[in-house]
Amino acid sequence: MLMPSRAVQEVLNRLEQRGLEVERCGEGGWTCYCPAHEQDGCKHRASAKLDEGRDGKPLLICYATCTYEEQLAGLGLEPKDLHFEEDEPVHPPRVVERYDYVDETGKLLYQVERLHPKSFRQRRPNSAAVGFASANGGWIYKLDDTPRVLYRLPKVIEAVARGEWVWVCEGEKDVHALEALGKTATCNVGGAGKWLGCYSAYLEGAKVAIICDNDEVGKKHADQVRRSAEAAGARKVLSYRPAVGKDVSDHLHAGRALNELVPDTAPPRLQVMSAPEIMAQPDPDVAGYLLGPLVYRGYRIVIGGHTGNGKSTMTMHMVASAIKGEDFIDPHWHGKGGNLRALIIDVEQGTKSVKRILREVGLDDNPAVDYLRVPDGLALDSDRQAISDMTEIFRKGHYDIVVADPLYKLHRGDPNDSRAATDLMCRFDDWRSRFEFALLLPMHCRKPNGGGELSAHDLFGSSTYQWGAEVLLGIERPPNAGEGFARLHFWKDRDGEVSEVAPLHGNWPIMFDRETGFRLGHEPRRLPSRDICRDLLEQHTDGLTIRQLQESWPGGREKAPRRQTIYNALEELAALNTDPALGKESRIHRLPDRLFT
Repeated sequence: MLMPSRAVQEVLNRLEQRGLEVERCGEGGWTCYCPAHEQDGCKHRASAKLDEGRDGKPLLICYATCTYEEQLAGLGLEPKDLHFEEDEPVHPPRVVERYDYVDETGKLLYQVERLHPKSFRQRRPNSAAVGFASANGGWIYKLDDTPRVLYRLPKVIEAVARGEWVWVCEGEKDVHALEALGKTATCNVGGAGKWLGCYSAYLEGAKVAIICDNDEVGKKHADQVRRSAEAAGARKVLSYRPAVGKDVSDHLHAGRALNELVPDTAPPRLQVMSAPEIMAQPDPDVAGYLLGPLVYRGYRIVIGGHTGNGKSTMTMHMVASAIKGEDFIDPHWHGKGGNLRALIIDVEQGTKSVKRILREVGLDDNPAVDYLRVPDGLALDSDRQAISDMTEIFRKGHYDIVVADPLYKLHRGDPNDSRAATDLMCRFDDWRSRFEFALLLPMHCRKPNGGGELSAHDLFGSSTYQWGAEVLLGIERPPNAGEGFARLHFWKDRDGEVSEVAPLHGNWPIMFDRETGFRLGHEPRRLPSRDICRDLLEQHTDGLTIRQLQESWPGGREKAPRRQTIYNALEELAALNTDPALGKESRIHRLPDRLFT
């Protein structure tokens, strides 16, 4: 075994002096406890790695993201303390791993050699120049015009044919780490920035998940792969980055799972298209309609409303119509039916309420609907176990529609916590994209302020919930409206297909009853307060006090206007009793014998 450089040996000595265990890795280097955050005497899992650079300098990496300088400080060192002239050069490079690149038939085309200290070189078999071959072990250390192929190409071809995901990363070591988890993974020779268009030809029709390295070069490489794969006709392309460490190998070595990779939410590259190119873009496939264009596979649909105004009930009727193949309000919104499956994530309703809703929508005996009740809520923004469990539920359930109600109980922050909301939405957006389900989100609205109709600005909690939603709806029961009457508001329609039926930023009058569900209705005629007061006083010829008028108001006292509004109406009717000898609460108001109109 080669001796470490003097600088690396100094770091090893300091780690040993502080009682921080060190263990040599099979692939080179050492695992150790982080000298910056693991010297507290508590039992930890080693989260740092020490390696030797090409110049003999120590490479100290903490998977909990402590900096190099912080770790050296924990050892009582500074970077200048590790400069030793005798370390350059230390020893010649040695091969630690070889990776075979083969064609579709399994024939070897070339190899990549991984060296220590870390570097790479490529070589190809040479069977023609016998003399040269014997002098170099039968290899030429130059690829020249050798056809370039993806690493693990035969496995990639098989995975695409089976409709499985293909994971694209930056290096062969990462490919092997993913293969250890049973995944089909690949990369290109040369690493970041060396992706060729010919590689993407093998990804036509594939589902591709790209894992970039945690640096700017890695992000640019991932964007290059994404654009190339999309241009080649990949069925779906997603991009992720490690939650910790530089690459996916670091991420997994730190004990993180694949479902803890962070979706790459960087804004997409700007793309300018001509009018003919725009017109050539395909329209949404009608095969994705689950409830006409109102509920589309893979989309996020938000339904806002005040408490008791029917948002959860309407959401469940939408699910029922989609599953049973029925119209919802309008014939254009017709359910797909067939073998659709739905999951209801309920973190608010009690068992009795759940049963009542299922009976009302006719799904009480339908095995296509699964219910997940978690009354105490979930932390799907941060709880690793909950995220893992939820991912497994989606993977096994093959759901077409998922309802999460209410959303703010699915993260650990308060309802207005933008960071927690962003993490939660990134998680759900990743799930709906990976598992291809429509996500329905009933959302509370802020308490009415007494003026104006309901708008998207009234949605409760962080505005992050609206960002990225394809459809935004609202349901509102106006004051003094008749039994079952509500207005359905249309606030956002990204594709414009809902707007072909309903006016965007407009509203529909709808009616609801427990037997027939939702249907189009008509705006009720709203009587002015003067006419209501006159009707009530005509029914009570002995007169009424202000309190009695409010209690007799259509819809009850909570629907009655303010006292001043009633005073003005009575004054208009010449029925206002202003006798100062009587208290305001005891004044009886009667209609005069002759009324003006």
